[in-house]
Amino acid sequence: MLVCFLFSIVGHAQWSAKDMKFAEKYKSPTAEGSLTDKESLMVWSLSSYPRLDHKDFKPAKEYIVSASPLLEKPLPITMAMQKDKYGRLIPSPMIIWVSGFYSDHNSDLRFMQRLYDRGYHVIKFPTAWTKIYQKSKPKFVLGDFKSEAKVIHSNLLKYFSSYKKSNAATSIGFLGESYGALVGMFLAGLDSGENQFFDAPMNFVAPEANIEFAMKVFDNYFKEEASTLDSIRKKLSILGSVRRIKNSKTFKDISEEDKSRSSSMIAYGANDSLVKILDEIHDDFDEYIDDNYNSSFEFGYQDYVNDYAPSLKSMYSGRGGDFVELYKDARKTHKSALRIVTGDDDILNSPDAWDTVKDEVMILKGGSHYGFLQSPWFKGFLELAYPSVYDIHPPNLDK
Repeated sequence: MLVCFLFSIVGHAQWSAKDMKFAEKYKSPTAEGSLTDKESLMVWSLSSYPRLDHKDFKPAKEYIVSASPLLEKPLPITMAMQKDKYGRLIPSPMIIWVSGFYSDHNSDLRFMQRLYDRGYHVIKFPTAWTKIYQKSKPKFVLGDFKSEAKVIHSNLLKYFSSYKKSNAATSIGFLGESYGALVGMFLAGLDSGENQFFDAPMNFVAPEANIEFAMKVFDNYFKEEASTLDSIRKKLSILGSVRRIKNSKTFKDISEEDKSRSSSMIAYGANDSLVKILDEIHDDFDEYIDDNYNSSFEFGYQDYVNDYAPSLKSMYSGRGGDFVELYKDARKTHKSALRIVTGDDDILNSPDAWDTVKDEVMILKGGSHYGFLQSPWFKGFLELAYPSVYDIHPPNLDK
């Protein structure tokens, strides 16, 4: 099965020339659109992704792992393993998956099902920005993705190396989305040498190219939208727009009025998630907000780093906060392909974010921040990146 994963790598090229041409097949509904269009594409793509209840995907099981000294308690992970009717493992390729910031909802199960249905074992690790992770009592501050990578790496070596040795996992690759891609690139840096764990490509989808830049983008949204979000009437109208966008079958179905509220939706969703997770971790957080801000919507990621996690400053301002530099370091020693796909207009990245490695990155015109998730193109991308074990064939790029 390993051959299914391998693509031509020449010099620093991580995607083959054929793969790179696949990016040209992406047709964005906002390639020439306004910032509002790009924001609303991001909101629609992420919010309307189909959900799946646990009861409807029985292969997904929760397990606990406890190999890392960086956690006080075991960490729950989700696994969907290929098994025969007798419950015996079927030798199959394996994907280690880390999704975005706060993602631990049932849309993840839908994504997991799609990978599982292609014949893969799928192992999902949560990020530290979720309640399920925080219950494991990490000994590092929220946002330390290097330590998150160490937790994953130590658990992979302890619990999953045996799958390789027994051939239950015929190859092992990686999928990281957004923040999960940042964790994954640190993971690639840890995973090198003769005993490299990953022997199939590591795919990084919609990563933040620089964490400080991304934090500033979010914080600017919070500041610009704070007064709007403090108004109950306006907040209700925003929630109504979220509901309608979520239920829109296509991007074209979204009204201009709902699109106009997209920046408020981004601010509300990101700030609400940030405040809730910090409230879960820090007993004094409500009091801190009351003493320092007129509203929680004025609080941002940079405030969090300054007041709760100053140890992150040196990491974020150096190579540790720069995904591109981490990639350049990792590609020197990692034997498997490190493959990045992103939008040229991702609102969380600067326009020149990928200039120094642009010939190695699959860059989609008008892709926004994961705005291509719901596109027909992305279905073809999954075929390209994770060929079906059951029916391997070239994806139809014209569908």
